[in-house]
Amino acid sequence: MQRHSVSWETNPLFQDLSPEEIAIVGNWVTGKSFNSNEYLIREGEPGTQVYVILQGRVEILKHGHTESNEYRVNVLEEGAIVGEIVFFGKDVRTASVRALSPVDTIEFELGNLKKEHPDIALKILANFASHFAARLEETTNEMVIVQKKKFLHEKKLNAMGILTLRIFIILLLYQTTVSSFLFFSHFKTNSIFMFMEMPLILIFSYYCFRVIKKSEYPLSSYGLTLHDWKKSLFESMIVTLSFMFLIVVVKWVIVETVASYEGAKVFGFGIKTYGVPIKKSIWKWWDAPEIPLTLAKIAMIFYIISTPLQEFVIRGVVQTSLQRCLSGRNRTLLAVVISNLFFAILHQPLHWLMPFMAFIPGLLWGWLFARHRTLLGVSLSHLIIGFWAFYIVGFEY
Repeated sequence: MQRHSVSWETNPLFQDLSPEEIAIVGNWVTGKSFNSNEYLIREGEPGTQVYVILQGRVEILKHGHTESNEYRVNVLEEGAIVGEIVFFGKDVRTASVRALSPVDTIEFELGNLKKEHPDIALKILANFASHFAARLEETTNEMVIVQKKKFLHEKKLNAMGILTLRIFIILLLYQTTVSSFLFFSHFKTNSIFMFMEMPLILIFSYYCFRVIKKSEYPLSSYGLTLHDWKKSLFESMIVTLSFMFLIVVVKWVIVETVASYEGAKVFGFGIKTYGVPIKKSIWKWWDAPEIPLTLAKIAMIFYIISTPLQEFVIRGVVQTSLQRCLSGRNRTLLAVVISNLFFAILHQPLHWLMPFMAFIPGLLWGWLFARHRTLLGVSLSHLIIGFWAFYIVGFEY
């Protein structure tokens, strides 16, 4: 018989046998080889042979709803024993065994050995009982570990689901409060929205921070980290500069094609800051008589503060929570899109077109956050692009 790295004589099935007994067993075993994808054993078929794998790998298969539908139960390698169901007195196979590679085995029938050498057969059965008990204990421990991991995973999913639901409810309340106030208010300018938005987003951000602080995940997993910040800033600036150029192109197309903007400049026309028009160049907008200096400063301060808070809530909390709750290979993409829909809807009180204008750059920020898991780059990009679009290029809203 060909020698292999794993010898059948040293298999646990034959331990404690004397050299003379090993020699006797050797007369009852037969070397047998199988090609890749060849079946050693088929489920449901009769058989009394036991195999010891000397070389190669096999998979254990069970029938699904139909015999043609098989699913893998386990993979065994050199030294494994297959077909041992016969030790329990059963002569019908309860599972299939198929070679995953060229396989060399030894084959023997315990029944024939038992007739001629019952003492040796009894030792083999005792060894199998010990081997089976050890494998059963190992399998039980593995199942306990798997179930524990599954329980912890489901516990985390449940916690993230509750967190996500709470955040969505708060987002809905936020949107409803702002829209209702603007609808019933006598002041129809967006300056009202500015003074409502800041305290609401501060309260909401504080609530989100309290919630994630109590979660089982570190704050860094929600983007509150400087890890990989250089690469994050570098990629964010590339995206930002590209988007700034695109904004200028879009503005130029509008100026050239839309009749109402005929004769307007590409930079700084008809700017409105929270409903207050600024007609002069952006570089001297603080001198414009149409806007009070104090209100202009407040608007800028509010924008600088609210931008990173928006990114923390939408990207850090909502997108991260969704990514943990969802499953599948596209869960990151879905988390980016869904969280960005909420980000876009939050801009609706400003103007009905604002959700559409916020959605596209929001996708870029969601993608950047998913890549680097830090809020630094996306917050800076959000700040620059928003300032560029509405304060320098001058899109009206």
